[in-house]
Amino acid sequence: MDHPQSSEEQGEGVVVGSDPDRADVLADVPTVSGEHLRLAPCPDSGGVRVEDLGSTNGSWLGPHRLAPGEVHEAQPGDFIRLGRKWGVRVDDALLELLEQARWGQVVLPLVRPPAPGAHTTALAPPTRPERQTAPGTLAPAEPSGEYGADDTRITRLPAMPGDAAETPAPGPEAVHVSLGFSPENDYVISNPTVSRRHARLYLEGGRYLLEDQRSTNGTWVAGERVERARIAPGSAFTLGSVQVVFDASLESMLRERADRRSGTDRADRQKIRIGRDRGNEIVVDAEIVSGQHVELERLPDGSWFFRDLGSTNGTFLNTRRNRIEQGVVSGEDVLFLGSYRLPIGRLPDLLGERSGSQAREGWSTRGVLVLGRDPERCDIVLDDVQISREHARIARLDEGRFRIEDLGSANGTFVDGVRIDAPVEVGIDARVALASLVVRLDAEAGVVRRQYRGDMLLQAERVCVDVPDRQDPDGRKRILHDISFTAYPTEFVGLMGPSGAGKTTLMLALNGYVPPSAGRSVVNGMDLYEHYDAFRGNIGYVPQDDIVFPQLTVHESLYYTARLRLPADTSPEEIESRIDRILQTLEIRETRDVRIGDAVRRGISGGQRKRVNLAQELITEPSLLLLDEPTSGLASEDTINVMRLLRRLADSGKTVLLTIHQPSLDAYRMMDNVLFLLQGRLVYYGPAWPDSILHFHPEAADDQHVREELLLDPGNALKPISADQRKALEVAPEDARKKALREAVDRRRQEYQNSEYYREFVYERASSEVRANVDVHAGSKQKTTRRGMLRQLAILTSRNTRIKLQDRLNLAILLVQAPIIALVLAFVFSGTSDDPLQQLERGPAALFLLVASAVWFGCSNAAREIVGEQAIYRRERMVNLMIPSYVLSKYAVLGALCIVQCLILLGIAWFPLAFDGSFALHLVILVLVSWAGLGMGLTLSAFVSSGEAAVALVPLLLIPQIILGGIIMPIHELSPPMKVLSSAMVARWGLEGVLTAEYVDDDLDALRQECGIPGCAWGIGPTGLGYHPGELGREEGTTTGGVTATRGGLVEPSAPDRNDPICHGFCAGLQRSRALTPLERSFGPDPDDPLRVAAHEDIVVRAGLPHELVRAHRNERVGLTGSLLILVLMNLFLAGLVCAALKYRDVEVG
Repeated sequence: MDHPQSSEEQGEGVVVGSDPDRADVLADVPTVSGEHLRLAPCPDSGGVRVEDLGSTNGSWLGPHRLAPGEVHEAQPGDFIRLGRKWGVRVDDALLELLEQARWGQVVLPLVRPPAPGAHTTALAPPTRPERQTAPGTLAPAEPSGEYGADDTRITRLPAMPGDAAETPAPGPEAVHVSLGFSPENDYVISNPTVSRRHARLYLEGGRYLLEDQRSTNGTWVAGERVERARIAPGSAFTLGSVQVVFDASLESMLRERADRRSGTDRADRQKIRIGRDRGNEIVVDAEIVSGQHVELERLPDGSWFFRDLGSTNGTFLNTRRNRIEQGVVSGEDVLFLGSYRLPIGRLPDLLGERSGSQAREGWSTRGVLVLGRDPERCDIVLDDVQISREHARIARLDEGRFRIEDLGSANGTFVDGVRIDAPVEVGIDARVALASLVVRLDAEAGVVRRQYRGDMLLQAERVCVDVPDRQDPDGRKRILHDISFTAYPTEFVGLMGPSGAGKTTLMLALNGYVPPSAGRSVVNGMDLYEHYDAFRGNIGYVPQDDIVFPQLTVHESLYYTARLRLPADTSPEEIESRIDRILQTLEIRETRDVRIGDAVRRGISGGQRKRVNLAQELITEPSLLLLDEPTSGLASEDTINVMRLLRRLADSGKTVLLTIHQPSLDAYRMMDNVLFLLQGRLVYYGPAWPDSILHFHPEAADDQHVREELLLDPGNALKPISADQRKALEVAPEDARKKALREAVDRRRQEYQNSEYYREFVYERASSEVRANVDVHAGSKQKTTRRGMLRQLAILTSRNTRIKLQDRLNLAILLVQAPIIALVLAFVFSGTSDDPLQQLERGPAALFLLVASAVWFGCSNAAREIVGEQAIYRRERMVNLMIPSYVLSKYAVLGALCIVQCLILLGIAWFPLAFDGSFALHLVILVLVSWAGLGMGLTLSAFVSSGEAAVALVPLLLIPQIILGGIIMPIHELSPPMKVLSSAMVARWGLEGVLTAEYVDDDLDALRQECGIPGCAWGIGPTGLGYHPGELGREEGTTTGGVTATRGGLVEPSAPDRNDPICHGFCAGLQRSRALTPLERSFGPDPDDPLRVAAHEDIVVRAGLPHELVRAHRNERVGLTGSLLILVLMNLFLAGLVCAALKYRDVEVG
């Protein structure tokens, strides 16, 4: 590189840029400015002079970024970068193009720069005192693999030091071992300077080749950085900063693999093609994949030889930096079709070799095929957990038409995303899915073919989410702004950002919990919210809160989940086999019969509990898996284990997204891509390590030491963002601070949108339909269809019963309440007197306390029942849970508990309190009251957000029951509004019921006889005109019971036999229409009582008074039958209210 020159020294040149009106050489890439740089040939040296024209993303010559107006001379072989991701090499072809540009505009074929760290200037291998460095002091050779205008690889590789000829690429007969950081490699090197899949060591025809896999820190031989080189056993080479000796173990591994490879005729080997066209053996419906992208040929030892078929976006091996036209891969390798990740280990599943799918009969012999899981009754067997035994019937019609019929399957048959309930005729292009399994109709071949195994391609299309604004009750606040990205199957994607950035909100918008205010969540090209029923069973979501019951064992939890979510015809043996496979996959088989536990109850460890949460979702084998903070609160070792498990699940074909805070380097490197959010805006989506860190630190390209330090800590990616926020927070006043924060976020957002990462991972991945949508709003929700309410009720009831029985301490506390309350009532109200009138005074109070206790039982049993498992309820509701089944299961178990409590309560209190009514009738009334309290508690639990709030609000439900129940303040003495409110109290109707049941034969005449009063005569006595003790209706001059009647008054009045206020005031109470019996005291005098009827007639007939003077008697009673009926109706109303409350709080789609 020459010294800087002034602009005047440069002379004439041509302008390179993206503006076709101003540039002589057109570079149509988003990161290139309209007028980016000026290039002028240097005939003497064969190089070019370079001047940056004030470009946005900079011009780079080697590691040096050119200042605007600064001119440098680039020598032949140097690489000039326009931005960070594209550039051009100085060679004869560039000089010829610059000459052509003098006569007219030409297009510059930009290519990707060499791998990070492989600069054209001399660069020593990474050296750090505590690490082993590469031997030798020679400057490393620049890898000379180049890319054409269409990114087609030009194989021009550097020779090994000392070799005169180029080192040829290994052929299809070569065997290899892989070396790198990832555990999937044959030779694992746990060092941060080693890439996930760093290099390969080949054996072919007796020669050994070492090939770099586009690693970040390079592969070094004899002090030189190489892309491919020959190597001999016993020699050493360096990966990053780790020296590796080619010892006998590596040589033996290679030779064993070579021995296993037989000489099978290549003509007999299986060949498959992968691409977007329907005619391929494996169809990948992604825009970035070409129609016929790559061809693979199976080799005798199980490995594959692949060949790119001239794809547009290229084929890459193990890393997006390693584009290659052909090579040999094995099960641990990964091919990238463009940026679509395809683990080779998935090929047997994609080809149906491990799926169990088979066709026993085709169209050639039958015009109708039955598809399902049963090998005995189906023509095409689909061994998938979501498929019913006989799932669907497909009949071939004329002219390429088909008739599809669902056979009552549990998870449905879908045509173009819509669930069918009747036979439907479709064409050859229809998208037919059995549950989540897509099949292709092929009339010419006469078969039904499987598409790729339920893979889920997830796209966020300008997703926005608005929430109510706390500062403006009538306004709304946007917390997610135009988020767009695409996640392919087998990708492991992390959602990161500062607290409050919107990570969880984005995840909820993507998985069906929170409909976007604008934009769409698109799965396999269909709006998730319009076709949620088609994807319901194929989306797994693990919230941050546990979705397991701590009282159950691991096996019990998974068993009930399987029974709820899998088809009804799934046998117990199939469920057990599925559970065993999941436990084996998650490496928690030893916890099978261990109680899960929680912070209070000892059980499995925190890391194991996270895996059990994940196991709940894996029961249905979802293809899309979303996890909210799955590593929070875990030790570093548990975190790595969970991340490694998720990495394996992604490699098996699942699309995995998770939110994560402060991952370690090991955990960070396991992810494929990361998405950074800042104040609800997308500021990065692309490869995780090292790209995401270097994107936010462009200065690291100038300093290898700084770069190496940055890459050791993933947290460095967020440091520039945190610095922006701190700087903005120093601004005052508040309006200016908010503006500064917004400007900082917009700057980061714009930097990303101008980067090549945005073009490659957002723009190029988006379908043409998504690109065209500028303002798309969420569509209407599809109505969901659920079947088997009674089956769900039985399963949920069984599970709730198991939970209650396992939680012995809580169950004991609930059961011991009844005997304690009963004993207290017995001691307080039993007394020593046998006087019936005293018992008449105490009995109503004791009965009311029994009623109030029954209400308490129901409320306390249910107050925390729903809110305590709201995370589980929400998740199961998203899958297939029906609200009536859920509520009735709660009534079934808790209602049975209420029966036991009421039976204990009444059984202990019955004899000490000497009740005279029917025990069975009292029990029925108390149970109805308790069930009503149960409904009140469930309704409360459905509305509150925490168990503490539920417990705090229970007294507010009980206190009105006591005040307005009719024992403290008689109902007939309440004001009209209070009477209306009292009629809504369960205790009021319970009290009337038990009083009527207890005192059903106690009318006024029975009380008169109990007091020993012969009667009440009308006349003029000491207190004036009215009723007095005597014989009612006697003729004048007669004597009865020592009392002589006269028309003017009483002669020799008779005193009651009992000295009791009730008896002494009986006639006066009768005169003034006062309440005398227990029922009358709470609900008013009974106008139908025979004694009152006779008294009123006596007033009218004997006194000759006007009928209008008769005192009107009001009564609030409905009788025993009415009380029971009202209690039943209140229970039905409260059960419906619980369902309505759950529906109101419902997060379900559709």
